[in-house]
Amino acid sequence: MKTKRVYLNTAIFVFALAVIAIGGNIAINKLGISADTNVPKYDQTDCSFNFCNKSENYDTCRQGCAGKNASIQTGILFAGNRGVVSNTDLNFIAKQHKLAVFQLLRPPLASNVQPPSTNFSEQNQVVQKTLDDARTVKEISKSANPDLKVLHYRLSTRLSKWDLDVTDNEDWDGQIPESCFLHTTDASGVPVLDLSHRILHGGNSYMADPSSDCWKQRYMTYFFNQLLPSANKTTLAGNDFFDGVFMDEAIPRQGNPGISQNLKDNWDSILSQVFSAVKNKIKETGPNKVAMYNGIKCNPDIKWTGEKENCNAWKILNNPDLDGVMYEWFSYRSPEEGTPSFEPYDVFKRQLDLAIEVDAKGKMVLASNIVKLPAGTDIRSDSVRVLQRALLASYLLAQGDHTYYEIALGTGGTQSVFNLPSPIVNNATYNFVGYFPDWNIDIGKSTGKYQELSSPSHVFARDFEKALVLYNGDGSAKTVPLIGSYTTPEGQEVAGSITLTANQGQILLKNFTKAFCSNGTCFLQEGYNTVTTDKPMSPQGFYDAGMTVFGFGEKKWRQSDRQQPTTELYPGYGYYVYSPTAQTVTNTFTDQYMPGLLGGAVLSKGWNLFGNSSDQAKTLSELQIYISNGNTTSTCSVLPWCLYDLKTISQVTDKIYHKIVVIKDGTATDADKAFDYIELKGKDPASISIPAHTAFWVYLKD
Repeated sequence: MKTKRVYLNTAIFVFALAVIAIGGNIAINKLGISADTNVPKYDQTDCSFNFCNKSENYDTCRQGCAGKNASIQTGILFAGNRGVVSNTDLNFIAKQHKLAVFQLLRPPLASNVQPPSTNFSEQNQVVQKTLDDARTVKEISKSANPDLKVLHYRLSTRLSKWDLDVTDNEDWDGQIPESCFLHTTDASGVPVLDLSHRILHGGNSYMADPSSDCWKQRYMTYFFNQLLPSANKTTLAGNDFFDGVFMDEAIPRQGNPGISQNLKDNWDSILSQVFSAVKNKIKETGPNKVAMYNGIKCNPDIKWTGEKENCNAWKILNNPDLDGVMYEWFSYRSPEEGTPSFEPYDVFKRQLDLAIEVDAKGKMVLASNIVKLPAGTDIRSDSVRVLQRALLASYLLAQGDHTYYEIALGTGGTQSVFNLPSPIVNNATYNFVGYFPDWNIDIGKSTGKYQELSSPSHVFARDFEKALVLYNGDGSAKTVPLIGSYTTPEGQEVAGSITLTANQGQILLKNFTKAFCSNGTCFLQEGYNTVTTDKPMSPQGFYDAGMTVFGFGEKKWRQSDRQQPTTELYPGYGYYVYSPTAQTVTNTFTDQYMPGLLGGAVLSKGWNLFGNSSDQAKTLSELQIYISNGNTTSTCSVLPWCLYDLKTISQVTDKIYHKIVVIKDGTATDADKAFDYIELKGKDPASISIPAHTAFWVYLKD
């Protein structure tokens, strides 16, 4: 297929200055560009960060901006926690998230919290309300968010002892055989199958025996009943709006007394068999049902030796019957007891790489962080905003086609966030339905995998089409050097370097008004761009991306593309590049000049398109060009160098037009926005500078 040619003429000529010499003066006419030059900067509509970051606009943005940004994929666990979700929350969930997990029965209660009523009718109301909520979310998402997956949650290895007091019309009837549970043993090592010998989990739950046929049968039958098509519905079962199941707690508490070493050693393979049984069973309820579990995280009780196979649950990841996994503490740990903290560098790095590998397998990854806040904390406060951005940045290092981000908010001291629906914002419960303006930042698609910087150490970076994401995985501050100009979501300009405090993350938006190339990587906007290079560079990357390159010299334009390529682009010159889309392109350096070329820019009569390819601004006393010295080929012994002298621009200001035209925005559609004019008369050239990665026009008089 032939590439459509892009021509520069008086209609679309980016530098259509129509330079006219009249009486020694230079008249610069208005720019005329007919090509589409819409600049995809961060959207400054009602969903902009600046608008939504204002406290008074929080709820407006939470509803009006949900799901409008495809750059960041979010998910939510416990979307139907105890049936307390409002209709407003349900609408937000359906539009914002790509993954929503609903829990039909209440979660296990903290040991110091009184259980709710064990009256069946009240319990049934909670379950039915949550089912209705899940159904509502699915109905809304059919038009607003068709990619949303709604999953049904259930613990995989334990039952709350409060649940056993309830006569449930599902599978948990309070008469579960003792063979379904784990028990301590007698003196001879034989398990004692009675209530008093059941092994407790966390003080309020009994541990199931996943190796028993009793538990496996009941577990998969429960999900089967819940996911039956509605035509087969009995009591509360039969909910065809569920897309699959979420099985929690794939990793046991290794310290629980009474669990045999043999069971610990084979826990991952045993659970893998249980999960396979569940997945194969729910296939009978309809096509495309998914099975997801919580357990990618390496068990902290198992020492990491550098081999992922030594990570508990790794074998489960390779189970073809499982479609997804969850990190409960991806980069931030909020234990039920103790002080919340960021994961250490080595732990986070390990989990980051595992998440990427799972995504590469085509499996879903829910990167979740549970954040406990003091009661009364406003989630719009600066402290929460900074924390959330760090968690989001750590997630974006791993984000792939199947990866989702969650921040689970709640209050608590030593209590679990799951059990405390205390208001944390203006008497509204946002525990699991919180919203952050960061979610609407358009970062574009990633241009590659994350990189770990060698200096400073423990800093991670990942490049996106419209942003650079940084995360400091260290407990001390780090200063990161930057190439190019960026803006924080809050509007702060950043260039040269940025200092990240301990475990800080940052999203730096690229300033697309000026494209640039650095070390062969070029960041380009849709439409016309001006670029420079600090070494001889092959433009093949431009051609492969369907771009057209324009160079100017000796009073004429030179156009090249994949059909009519040129060999190299050279330092000292500026170039226009037409890109059909905003994208990042990598070219290779050739590290050599074509025979007969000077190795620098030549100042010719008329207009010259030069460029400062440095990462720093350069004065006219630092920028060098070649200019003819009057020699002829007959008097030269070494061509072409003997024909030219190397000068700084400051040394030839008497020979050039008294204004230098700096291209400040290569994508602009009129001259006022496209150019800055530097007046040379009466000024010291050493005090005049050209910005980094900037092209500029110089006119050499006859």
